[in-house]
Amino acid sequence: MNAIAIPKPLARPHKLRFWPLQIAGWLGYLALYFTAWMGESEPGAWRQFLPVLLANTAFGFVNTSLLRLAYQRIWSLPLPRLGARAAALLLAATLVQGTFYATIKTLTCTGHDCMVHSMLGYLWYYISTLYVLLSWSGLYFGIKLARQSQEQKEAALRATSMAHEA
Repeated sequence: MNAIAIPKPLARPHKLRFWPLQIAGWLGYLALYFTAWMGESEPGAWRQFLPVLLANTAFGFVNTSLLRLAYQRIWSLPLPRLGARAAALLLAATLVQGTFYATIKTLTCTGHDCMVHSMLGYLWYYISTLYVLLSWSGLYFGIKLARQSQEQKEAALRATSMAHEA
Protein backbone atom coordinates (compact mmCIF):
# COMPACT_ATOMS: atom_id res chain seq x y z
CA MET A 1 0.00 0.00 0.00
CA ASN A 2 1.59 3.24 -1.13
CA ALA A 3 -0.19 6.37 0.15
CA ILE A 4 2.03 8.76 -1.75
CA ALA A 5 1.67 9.01 -5.50
CA ILE A 6 4.97 10.02 -7.05
CA PRO A 7 4.68 11.92 -10.34
CA LYS A 8 6.27 9.87 -13.12
CA PRO A 9 9.01 12.39 -14.06
CA LEU A 10 10.09 12.57 -10.42
CA ALA A 11 9.98 8.80 -9.97
CA ARG A 12 13.03 8.32 -12.17
CA PRO A 13 16.46 8.12 -10.53
CA HIS A 14 17.80 11.58 -9.73
CA LYS A 15 20.84 11.26 -11.97
CA LEU A 16 18.60 10.73 -14.97
CA ARG A 17 16.50 13.78 -14.06
CA PHE A 18 19.40 16.23 -13.77
CA TRP A 19 20.55 16.14 -17.39
CA PRO A 20 17.18 16.78 -19.09
CA LEU A 21 16.58 19.69 -16.69
CA GLN A 22 20.12 21.00 -17.22
CA ILE A 23 19.78 20.85 -21.01
CA ALA A 24 16.28 22.37 -21.01
CA GLY A 25 17.35 25.16 -18.67
CA TRP A 26 20.33 26.22 -20.77
CA LEU A 27 18.36 25.95 -24.01
CA GLY A 28 15.76 28.21 -22.38
CA TYR A 29 18.53 30.64 -21.45
CA LEU A 30 19.77 30.61 -25.04
CA ALA A 31 16.28 31.24 -26.42
CA LEU A 32 15.55 34.03 -23.95
CA TYR A 33 18.78 35.93 -24.60
CA PHE A 34 18.60 35.38 -28.34
CA THR A 35 15.07 36.75 -28.60
CA ALA A 36 15.96 39.68 -26.32
CA TRP A 37 18.95 40.47 -28.51
CA MET A 38 16.84 40.22 -31.66
CA GLY A 39 14.39 42.73 -30.22
CA GLU A 40 17.03 45.24 -29.14
CA SER A 41 19.59 45.20 -31.93
CA GLU A 42 19.79 46.41 -35.49
CA PRO A 43 18.57 43.99 -38.19
CA GLY A 44 21.27 41.42 -38.92
CA ALA A 45 23.37 42.31 -35.83
CA TRP A 46 22.38 39.01 -34.23
CA ARG A 47 24.80 37.20 -36.56
CA GLN A 48 27.70 38.80 -34.74
CA PHE A 49 26.27 38.20 -31.28
CA LEU A 50 25.09 34.60 -31.82
CA PRO A 51 28.57 33.01 -31.49
CA VAL A 52 29.07 34.88 -28.20
CA LEU A 53 25.71 33.69 -26.93
CA LEU A 54 26.35 30.09 -28.02
CA ALA A 55 29.78 30.09 -26.35
CA ASN A 56 28.40 31.62 -23.16
CA THR A 57 25.54 29.12 -23.05
CA ALA A 58 27.91 26.17 -23.52
CA PHE A 59 30.25 27.59 -20.89
CA GLY A 60 27.30 28.05 -18.52
CA PHE A 61 26.27 24.44 -19.07
CA VAL A 62 29.78 23.25 -18.14
CA ASN A 63 30.09 25.74 -15.28
CA THR A 64 26.84 24.63 -13.62
CA SER A 65 27.67 20.97 -14.21
CA LEU A 66 30.89 21.53 -12.26
CA LEU A 67 29.00 23.56 -9.67
CA ARG A 68 26.68 20.59 -9.20
CA LEU A 69 29.67 18.34 -8.47
CA ALA A 70 30.95 20.84 -5.91
CA TYR A 71 27.51 21.11 -4.30
CA GLN A 72 27.33 17.32 -4.05
CA ARG A 73 30.63 17.28 -2.15
CA ILE A 74 29.40 19.75 0.47
CA TRP A 75 25.81 18.44 0.75
CA SER A 76 26.38 16.56 4.02
CA LEU A 77 27.87 19.54 5.89
CA PRO A 78 25.94 21.18 8.73
CA LEU A 79 23.58 23.88 7.43
CA PRO A 80 25.67 26.96 8.38
CA ARG A 81 28.81 25.52 6.78
CA LEU A 82 26.82 24.27 3.79
CA GLY A 83 25.36 27.73 3.26
CA ALA A 84 28.73 29.47 3.55
CA ARG A 85 30.48 27.06 1.19
CA ALA A 86 27.61 27.10 -1.30
CA ALA A 87 27.71 30.92 -1.31
CA ALA A 88 31.48 30.89 -1.89
CA LEU A 89 31.11 28.38 -4.72
CA LEU A 90 28.30 30.44 -6.24
CA LEU A 91 30.42 33.60 -6.15
CA ALA A 92 33.40 31.80 -7.68
CA ALA A 93 31.21 30.36 -10.47
CA THR A 94 29.74 33.82 -11.05
CA LEU A 95 33.19 35.41 -11.37
CA VAL A 96 34.34 32.72 -13.79
CA GLN A 97 31.16 32.88 -15.91
CA GLY A 98 30.99 36.68 -15.93
CA THR A 99 34.65 37.01 -16.84
CA PHE A 100 34.26 34.47 -19.63
CA TYR A 101 31.28 36.33 -21.06
CA ALA A 102 32.93 39.74 -20.85
CA THR A 103 36.13 38.41 -22.41
CA ILE A 104 34.50 36.48 -25.26
CA LYS A 105 32.23 39.40 -26.06
CA THR A 106 35.12 41.89 -26.06
CA LEU A 107 37.28 39.65 -28.26
CA THR A 108 34.67 38.64 -30.83
CA CYS A 109 32.08 41.41 -31.09
CA THR A 110 33.03 44.55 -32.97
CA GLY A 111 29.69 46.17 -33.78
CA HIS A 112 28.23 49.06 -31.81
CA ASP A 113 25.50 46.81 -30.36
CA CYS A 114 28.10 44.37 -29.03
CA MET A 115 30.38 46.87 -27.34
CA VAL A 116 30.29 47.67 -23.65
CA HIS A 117 30.01 51.42 -23.24
CA SER A 118 30.71 51.83 -19.51
CA MET A 119 31.81 50.09 -16.34
CA LEU A 120 28.12 49.70 -15.54
CA GLY A 121 27.90 47.40 -18.56
CA TYR A 122 30.57 45.13 -17.12
CA LEU A 123 28.90 45.23 -13.72
CA TRP A 124 25.69 44.15 -15.44
CA TYR A 125 27.47 41.03 -16.76
CA TYR A 126 28.33 39.95 -13.25
CA ILE A 127 25.01 40.86 -11.65
CA SER A 128 22.98 39.12 -14.35
CA THR A 129 25.27 36.10 -14.16
CA LEU A 130 24.86 36.01 -10.38
CA TYR A 131 21.08 36.10 -10.86
CA VAL A 132 21.13 33.21 -13.35
CA LEU A 133 23.46 31.06 -11.22
CA LEU A 134 21.59 31.91 -8.01
CA SER A 135 18.34 30.82 -9.68
CA TRP A 136 20.01 27.65 -10.94
CA SER A 137 21.38 26.94 -7.44
CA GLY A 138 17.99 27.56 -5.83
CA LEU A 139 16.36 25.10 -8.20
CA TYR A 140 19.16 22.58 -7.65
CA PHE A 141 18.91 22.70 -3.85
CA GLY A 142 15.11 22.87 -3.92
CA ILE A 143 14.81 19.77 -6.09
CA LYS A 144 17.44 17.96 -4.03
CA LEU A 145 15.65 18.79 -0.75
CA ALA A 146 12.27 17.78 -2.18
CA ARG A 147 13.71 14.47 -3.37
CA GLN A 148 15.33 13.85 0.01
CA SER A 149 12.06 14.65 1.81
CA GLN A 150 10.16 12.29 -0.50
CA GLU A 151 12.65 9.49 0.17
CA GLN A 152 12.31 10.02 3.94
CA LYS A 153 8.50 9.90 3.71
CA GLU A 154 8.65 6.71 1.66
CA ALA A 155 11.06 5.12 4.16
CA ALA A 156 8.75 6.06 7.05
CA LEU A 157 5.75 4.58 5.18
CA ARG A 158 7.67 1.36 4.52
CA ALA A 159 8.70 1.15 8.18
CA THR A 160 5.10 1.74 9.30
CA SER A 161 3.82 -0.85 6.85
CA MET A 162 6.38 -3.41 8.03
CA ALA A 163 5.47 -2.69 11.66
CA HIS A 164 1.77 -3.29 10.90
CA GLU A 165 2.59 -6.52 9.08
CA ALA A 166 4.67 -7.73 12.03
